[in-house]
Amino acid sequence: MNAEVKEAADGAQGFDASTPLSASTCASLVEAGMQFAIRYVSFREPESRDLSVTEVQTILDAGLALMVVQHVRNPGWAPSATLGTADGQRAVENTSAVGVPSGVCLWCDLEGINGTAADTIAYANAWTKAVRAGGYDPGVYIGFGVPLTSEQLYKNLSVRRYWRSFSKVPDVMTRGYQMMQKAERQVAGIRIDPDTIQTDRKGDRPAWLEPVPADEPVPVS
Repeated sequence: MNAEVKEAADGAQGFDASTPLSASTCASLVEAGMQFAIRYVSFREPESRDLSVTEVQTILDAGLALMVVQHVRNPGWAPSATLGTADGQRAVENTSAVGVPSGVCLWCDLEGINGTAADTIAYANAWTKAVRAGGYDPGVYIGFGVPLTSEQLYKNLSVRRYWRSFSKVPDVMTRGYQMMQKAERQVAGIRIDPDTIQTDRKGDRPAWLEPVPADEPVPVS
């Protein structure tokens, strides 16, 4: 894999998609101005719609950087610390299994929750701890139905990377968001959610897996 883990570029335009990406689709997305992709892994055994070893290489070969997000359960799911640990460990297993190296930002999809603020915090922090222990850089996507305030998002979650959904959600007090999602649209024959990287108010951005041109050596850490 000719790629390296780097801090994402401020202002970079990309997308998240639940559909596996082919070489021709990636080429069309690059032509449309996309610079990175965010693809899914499961909270259980991998499924056909999930990121694969082949797709990782396809994305990189197209010149797109890559981050990973874990699927969320159907709306109405109940969070807990125990479930957060299990989901975080599975996220690590499934991301590692497709060859994504440690250090890349792995996102937790928080939305559609039927639970208290305390249960949500316990889930998110247990997930973050498991993902961090597995070597990845944890981040949290804040979608609809998250029972947390701006202050709780910042003060009570142990994560330091936040991705804002297109839904109406609170700001993250003090820090803000490192990625902003826009309304879903169709590009290259698939449905995508456009996303933009931004430096948050504490000067941070997420880490992605960035392709290295064939004539450049991959840095050895």
